[in-house]
Amino acid sequence: MVALATAGFYLVVPVDVVPEAVLGPLGLADDAGVVAMAVLFALRVARARKVLRDSGVDLTRRQRSRPRPGSRGMTRQ
Repeated sequence: MVALATAGFYLVVPVDVVPEAVLGPLGLADDAGVVAMAVLFALRVARARKVLRDSGVDLTRRQRSRPRPGSRGMTRQ
């Protein structure tokens, strides 16, 4: 998701690696490359998550247990 958002940001920022004003349609090639790389990355991440989920790995986020107020965390015994 971050890769797609970053690619979208790159497309709307006026600063460009290969400017369209100078090279015309050829200048769109870097934009298309950025979008293609972001989509391919997102597909690879989705495929990896599916493989992990199918193999039984729990991908849900759990909150860490927090120490109770007033405690100093781990104590020596």
